[in-house]
Amino acid sequence: MFIINASVLNFSFGRLLFISGLDHRLPIVMSKVNRNKVPWVAVLVQTVIAGLFVAAIFLIGPIFVQNKGNLATLMYYIILAAITIIWTLSMVILFIDVLVIRRKYPQLFANKQLAPSWVFHICSLLGVITSGVGFYATFTAPWVPLIDHTGWVMWIAAIAATSLLIGIVMYFIGNISSKGEEISDEELVNRVIS
Repeated sequence: MFIINASVLNFSFGRLLFISGLDHRLPIVMSKVNRNKVPWVAVLVQTVIAGLFVAAIFLIGPIFVQNKGNLATLMYYIILAAITIIWTLSMVILFIDVLVIRRKYPQLFANKQLAPSWVFHICSLLGVITSGVGFYATFTAPWVPLIDHTGWVMWIAAIAATSLLIGIVMYFIGNISSKGEEISDEELVNRVIS
């Protein structure tokens, strides 16, 4: 279960890096794919990031902590909770953003539409609500009894905020690196939909 969970999260976040590179929100090198259309740079970057976390938790962290046995378990849950916070925020933005883009480019979406519009709107509303519930539930109580509520909230908020700040910095780096290649919103939507 843990290996499957780690693999799925690694490739999912790698794909997010890929899409961010594709739409020039991260450096464009993130959108590089191999001959099998696998975004190898994004997956490699994500794997390195995950590897740094593993090294910090299992190799460096135990040097400074007395109760070494619980450190890995506690950090696993804290990082998983922080990822949940980031993921739920991303999903809320995604569901709202898709509605905005759908309204802005109705003809592009009408060509690809598989269900009535009301189904799409209900699914988007449910997605926002369930993501909000996930966000709230993650902050409500620690997932393990190894940490108190205040520590839980502080750790996951700090990790999530740091991740978002890194994302903002990378966004500006991506914008600077893509100044030579301007792409219209319509071309970007066509590239992602196709």
